[in-house]
Amino acid sequence: MKKYITITNIGIFFILIPWMILSLVFPEYNRYFSYAVIVLIIPFLIFKLVKQRKEDKANGTQDFKFSIYNILMAMVFMGILFYLIHSNYPWGS
Repeated sequence: MKKYITITNIGIFFILIPWMILSLVFPEYNRYFSYAVIVLIIPFLIFKLVKQRKEDKANGTQDFKFSIYNILMAMVFMGILFYLIHSNYPWGS
């Protein structure tokens, strides 16, 4: 059975709710809150990947490799979207 209520999902919920409220009430601070969330998430991501690599070595699975591929694919898509959004629009700077 798959667990849907986990510590990670609860953490994401408690980050997204303040983010939505902040963007509605104080939209000028949305960028800084995003930066803070990214800085907070990176150590958790590293910890999870280290734990996953240890489990892969013990069990002989390839979950770590697939996680790295997922991260790389997300980075590629985010890079493509960034350059599409910031391309040479007439109203852009």
